[in-house]
Amino acid sequence: HNDCDLVAICSNTYDGYECQCPPGFLDTSPDPLRLPGRKCTQLINECGTNKHDCSPYATCVDTLESYLCQCNAGFKDVSSRYDLKPGRRCAQSMNQCANRLANSCDENADCVTLPDGYTCICATGYFDVSSNAKLPPGRVCTLQTQCPAQSTDLVFLIDGSGSIGYDIFHKEVLRFVKDFVELFDVSPQQTHVAVVQYSDLIRHEIDLNQCSSIEQLKQAIDGIEYLTGLTRTGAAIQHITDEAFSERRGARPLDSKVPRIVIVITDGRSQDDVTTSVQNAKMKQIQLFAVGVTNHALDAELELISGSKKRTFHVNAFEELNARLRSAIQKVTCPANISVPLIFQENCVLQTHAGCDRSLNQICAMENGKPRCTCPTEFEQHPITRVCGGALCNPQLLSSCPSPEICQLAPHGNHRCTCPLYFVRDQKSGACTSSHVPSMPGIVPDIDECGQKKPCKENEQCITSSSGKQICQCLPGYVTNSNGKCQVSGTCEPYLPNACDNRRHEECLPDNRGGFICQCAVNQIRHPITQICLVDECAARTHDCDKNANCIDTDEGYICTCKEGYIDESPDPSRRPGRVCRLQTDECAQGTHNCSVNADCINLPKGFLCRCKNNYVDFSPNPQYFGGTYCKPLVNECANKSLNTCSKNAICIDTTESYKCQCKDGFIDHDELRNPGR
Repeated sequence: HNDCDLVAICSNTYDGYECQCPPGFLDTSPDPLRLPGRKCTQLINECGTNKHDCSPYATCVDTLESYLCQCNAGFKDVSSRYDLKPGRRCAQSMNQCANRLANSCDENADCVTLPDGYTCICATGYFDVSSNAKLPPGRVCTLQTQCPAQSTDLVFLIDGSGSIGYDIFHKEVLRFVKDFVELFDVSPQQTHVAVVQYSDLIRHEIDLNQCSSIEQLKQAIDGIEYLTGLTRTGAAIQHITDEAFSERRGARPLDSKVPRIVIVITDGRSQDDVTTSVQNAKMKQIQLFAVGVTNHALDAELELISGSKKRTFHVNAFEELNARLRSAIQKVTCPANISVPLIFQENCVLQTHAGCDRSLNQICAMENGKPRCTCPTEFEQHPITRVCGGALCNPQLLSSCPSPEICQLAPHGNHRCTCPLYFVRDQKSGACTSSHVPSMPGIVPDIDECGQKKPCKENEQCITSSSGKQICQCLPGYVTNSNGKCQVSGTCEPYLPNACDNRRHEECLPDNRGGFICQCAVNQIRHPITQICLVDECAARTHDCDKNANCIDTDEGYICTCKEGYIDESPDPSRRPGRVCRLQTDECAQGTHNCSVNADCINLPKGFLCRCKNNYVDFSPNPQYFGGTYCKPLVNECANKSLNTCSKNAICIDTTESYKCQCKDGFIDHDELRNPGR
């Protein structure tokens, strides 16, 4: 009989026995020095099993008896303010409101700094519908009074090609998908979720009608295995357009008006063309978002997939990525805006413009001694939309405004189209028309330009302006050229400078009727949306791709990707891939490796691996760094008495490298330290 703990190891000694807690247990005996092993408590790694309550921005440190939480670098511990243990509440030590990338507030919300972080408040004129997307306040601000938790068909298209890698696939891609679906109401009536993995193969992991609850969905995500292979993003997008959103896989009919959302998670290094498949997806009313993974994600292709920087994200580039992406999806699934008449409010706040409608580009300014909402200088009110200025525009996209309008920065930080100098906005059509200001600067006409005795020039008509003056304006279908004459829209005069819209890169070229029209030059194509003339560098052979790379034309330029069987060794592969492509060498097939004859040679994109065969042990000089160069047969010395020196009263225990001997119960080992069991 002994008083050892039930889980303790009891060992006979010359004068009795001793107790010892086994590995994985802590000795909590009343007198562990003189009477150890009487009480053993199992060690639990709360950090490893996720059974801790540390802040998401803290590191969990396992201890013998429990665990500690330590706020990460860049975060401060504010747990004491909430009567919590250290490390349970961590706040950013930086001013998150000062850095747009460090907060997830909606672009139409104000960021307010708090002692333990920040909060977001939707601007006046916007409604906070963040709760419908399971987000904190101020993350989704819309002009609608409600933006409900829409029924949505959501498909994750995840890149499982070899360029992603096993670790990133499991630790970043699948983790992101599992975390992100928590923000949706997964049910037969609300959100249906599907997951499709692709490389050069396409595998449906989860169909839209497969999981009826978040628990089922997360369990199914845990079972996804990494594919590996080549990257065929274009083919995968086309496949989900045709198949993943089919009714037999659980998609709701197009006429049901259920939004169709696709989140493409990739490193943006496709080995096929994505342009056509993206256009086909948009024609089927599919909204595309792109999430980049790995530290070499190619932004150009990600934006080509999503169609906008606002729909392009990176797993590690943003704080609170989930909230940002969820907010963007909630907005595209909201009902259409309902236009309301413009009402200029009084008693607004001059410093913050509070009380004015930001969506209409209003500002607060003094008028007749009182603060009042009005249009900013240079942004005339549009007679149809009632907005101060024209449409929203992109200053980097030259053709984002209709000619002759220009893209200018508005007071609220966005950009809108405005009429250029010597042009005014027509109070009926809203178009910018020439005011025919004389060529001498500073002279503004104060008399009528036209009338009964002063006819307008050819292709012009006399109208009354908003100020009551008679001015000349081009007839409908005519526009003003750089020489001040009205000509048919699209036609041009080649002898004039700037005869065509330079923003579209057009040239004034002969047509087939003896005239001249603005058109794209030879070897150029017109973009179907922006109408810009684009150069196909691949067709014109003006690219710098390696001769062993494929050239893929894009709107912004072109992309080079090394052909199958070649390795990309470009100086800057993340920004300029495919410039240097080296033929991949198969050392295993060529016999130029140094693997043991008892090892398998495994070819890799860059080099090879050696792995000892079954029943062989790796005795390589440095097996951790490069194993498989010296493999010895695995011998069971205990199976053959002639191969071991154990005593007949000992047990022979075979090990990987040799064997060991241990005296049987009831026998005492007389040389336990030097030659045990002999």
